Amino acid sequence: MPQTTHAAQEPTLDSLPVGSHARIKTIEFSPLMGRLVDVLRTVPMGDLRVYRVDGCDVSLRVSTAQTVKVILRDGDGHVQ
Repeated sequence: MPQTTHAAQEPTLDSLPVGSHARIKTIEFSPLMGRLVDVLRTVPMGDLRVYRVDGCDVSLRVSTAQTVKVILRDGDGHVQ
């Protein structure tokens, strides 16, 4: 039987470890699409993560971050 290949699932913001860098690929109805984002930290209770977007620190619930598709990049902004 022929094997079927599945396209790799795109990463979402919530799946990135602290210290990661990415570019926002899709976020519905938002001017943030295409902006650079850095993962800063997870707050002690664990349901919120802090990201830096355009020089501003933003806290998002994991459930919200799961809806944000990203493109991984290195610390210099180059796509991986």
